[in-house]
Amino acid sequence: MTNYRRLPVKGLMNARDLGGFAVSGGVTKFGVFVRSDVPADLTQEDKLLLKKYGLKSVVDFRSSKECSAKPDVLSCEAWVSYINIPIYDEAAAKGICISDKKFCWADHYIRMVESCRSWMREVITVLSKSESCVLFHCATGKDRTGLAAMALLGLCGVSDYDIAADYSVSGIYLQPLCEKLLKEGKINSLDDPFFSTAPENMLRLTAHINKEYGGICSYLESCGISKETLLSLKNRLVQKA
Repeated sequence: MTNYRRLPVKGLMNARDLGGFAVSGGVTKFGVFVRSDVPADLTQEDKLLLKKYGLKSVVDFRSSKECSAKPDVLSCEAWVSYINIPIYDEAAAKGICISDKKFCWADHYIRMVESCRSWMREVITVLSKSESCVLFHCATGKDRTGLAAMALLGLCGVSDYDIAADYSVSGIYLQPLCEKLLKEGKINSLDDPFFSTAPENMLRLTAHINKEYGGICSYLESCGISKETLLSLKNRLVQKA
């Protein structure tokens, strides 16, 4: 099987594998977890590529309202196990006002990890039991998806800077979407803070977790996730050198 950092899927802008990151004594494996934007516009060729890549499960972090408005086409495929684990309740599903120039993702991420512990516990538990390969996503694949990717990479011992680098790449891959929204008059600038994936956003979050909990693993344990589950997930995702 060919391993990809960014998967060549025409119907996805922001699909990439969590493999290839250095950890103590090894590297994260390819073909275990893929993060992405919503798979709503996949071609048959895209589906075949994902199937050949070993995709078995899909975890969708969007609200029921979002799922109804833009369905995940993989949820209808017999070869895929699909589960929806929304992080927002329906009241929050309306989203954030993207015109707020004072909006800062770092502040929002910190609030999310503190207030959404049950969501994080369910996500990590489900991912630990899912068949490889698992694709997890939200709408654009940068925020809710970014939190899950942070947790997975962090529990494996990936450095904060590599986690931030992985997060920040989304801004580049989502540029065509931003340009489309600008042309349609839905945003006023390509610098709209809602679409920012500045590395400082993630670095502030990991700094908060390190200060308050002593690291991502300790944070995940505080969410009610057992050490055994975390170790099992780490062993699944890390390939020793």
